[in-house]
Amino acid sequence: MINNKDRSEKSRDQMLSGSAWMTAGSILSRFLGAVYIIPWGIWFGNYFFQSKCSLWIGI
Repeated sequence: MINNKDRSEKSRDQMLSGSAWMTAGSILSRFLGAVYIIPWGIWFGNYFFQSKCSLWIGI
């Protein structure tokens, strides 16, 4: 039978592991988003900023 201390340590380790994976996934997602959007900005030039502006003001 597993006592409460072992169960508590196991759940804490699982929580830390899950948090680490979520943090890594979030960082990777933002990096991939930047890698994706920067070439679009270069490609579209000034039109890119105009389209972003209309999204920000809610048109």
